Amino acid sequence: MAATGDVAYSAAKAGYAHPESGYRQLEKPAVSAAIAAEQEAFLHNDIYPLALWRLHKILKDDNIAPQHHNVAIKTAIAAAEKRVDPATGKNLSELSLAEVERMIANLKAADARANAQTLEPEQAALQASGEGVFG
Repeated sequence: MAATGDVAYSAAKAGYAHPESGYRQLEKPAVSAAIAAEQEAFLHNDIYPLALWRLHKILKDDNIAPQHHNVAIKTAIAAAEKRVDPATGKNLSELSLAEVERMIANLKAADARANAQTLEPEQAALQASGEGVFG
């Protein structure tokens, strides 16, 4: 439906026996929740990293016109102001140094866990032992 806006066409493509009534699936909470989860995953895994990378590239490039830098700066500040620490419920700008350090430690630990899960067992063991690839 997202591509065409035609619910019957989308239901037919999804394989429903009666495509004209496929739109009723959207009324089911589980279906709506699954769609929302997919959209959220797409935003967090694809759109946000791409946008942040582009923002970073604009801010680092001195050859880009100043008005573009200003827009990028405003965008970055607005995004940071809206961020809330889930542990404290505080806006990021209201966190104490200790709270920021705790948040950084938690993020590093989560990153290490994610990296350990994606590495081959031998690589994970090497990394955990502190040895490099070359000994």
